[in-house]
Amino acid sequence: MPTKIRIDDLEILRSAAAEKDQIIAELEEMVAALQAISAGAPSYDGQFAPRIKDLGAMEMAQIQGIIQRERESASYLRMKADAFEQAEQANLEGLAGLHAALWESVDRFGDASLMPLYLLRGSKPPHTSDLEWWRLTPYERETYLESLRLEWARFLAGRSVSQVHAVRPTRELLEEEFQIYLFGLPKGFGPVEKPLSALPEYPAASFDADHGVAQYFPVTFLGENFPKPLNHYNLCGLLSIGHIMNGSYENVIGTFRDLRTTVSWVEEVDGQEVVKTSASGGDMLRHNAGASLANLEDLLKDYGWEAETIGKYESDPLWWHENDRTLDATAAHVAAYLDEGKTIIPLINLEGHAAAVNHGFLEANYPTDGGPHKRTNHFVEILEVFPTRDGSQVVRVFNPFYNREEFYTWDHFSRAWDGPGVGEFRAVVASQPSPDP
Repeated sequence: MPTKIRIDDLEILRSAAAEKDQIIAELEEMVAALQAISAGAPSYDGQFAPRIKDLGAMEMAQIQGIIQRERESASYLRMKADAFEQAEQANLEGLAGLHAALWESVDRFGDASLMPLYLLRGSKPPHTSDLEWWRLTPYERETYLESLRLEWARFLAGRSVSQVHAVRPTRELLEEEFQIYLFGLPKGFGPVEKPLSALPEYPAASFDADHGVAQYFPVTFLGENFPKPLNHYNLCGLLSIGHIMNGSYENVIGTFRDLRTTVSWVEEVDGQEVVKTSASGGDMLRHNAGASLANLEDLLKDYGWEAETIGKYESDPLWWHENDRTLDATAAHVAAYLDEGKTIIPLINLEGHAAAVNHGFLEANYPTDGGPHKRTNHFVEILEVFPTRDGSQVVRVFNPFYNREEFYTWDHFSRAWDGPGVGEFRAVVASQPSPDP
């Protein structure tokens, strides 16, 4: 049977419309009074009456504008009340009124706990100025918000997110990403203001006090067989794995210390640089060397993960394009792996020059801004790929250099990932161990 109409909600709307009718009536009385005053104004040498009439005409024009807006607002409120009443009458399950309209929007456009509050409440979007919002009629406001809700649905549908982290997205992060979806990433990169994750505080303060680089710190927990202090500069690969393991970086570094894996480093012997090799992860740590893609593969496999290197080398087990290794990776390739539940740790170029404007960010192998630059092999973890409204793509990564999440346009990110020596779109692609039956 038809549901009972919620009189309280409907009466609020209709009472508000009636109040606006009263305001309109009072304003119309003011207009009539102004007309009488300006028409009867005495004239002194032909100056006073015309001036009064001009002022009256200006005031009446402003008041007429207000009257028109109040009429539109009252009409809108009555239209909403009628729509809610019809919705309630048609609802056979008892969900009715204003809240029914709200939850209908939720069903259409996504989880209410994640949708930006301004879309749920129908209030002014953060990117709209007060003046712009005031100039819109109620109908125009609702039309604009409805278009944003549709864009929100498209944004959610286009996200590809790493599934190895059991972290639910927050409204704050999604709202930040939605603004990028709508308006792009002007600089091409930047830190995430409301990140989901970071590694815990490192065991000692960074010894690079001038720049506060997070990944430079004394590895004090490695044991008696390691020199003290062992200030390490090249832990990006192991810290990226630690982030994948949801923050257990001490366990990861300790596991790598005991791992049988081929490592290499450079020593100076009789004034000559000599490449040394070993089958011990501990030797890599002792000599302040960095991990390779193969080392990260071995480490992940030691944890029971499946891991393979992907890239453009003939020797790489996986290629981005199955039948042509020379073709570059695309954002769609990366998104496909994320959608399959895999995680990706790319070998990429970091701006390593301390005087560079973009120090610590990922940067193109051959930047053209003319400033100081230093190419540096670096590992990050790709957390997400999502589209923008204009069809471009944005990547969210965890960067251990500053222990933070960062956004990059695909154009910026791919230029940092490509090139000889650093990049060639090489990465480790890994899958979590299958759960025990």
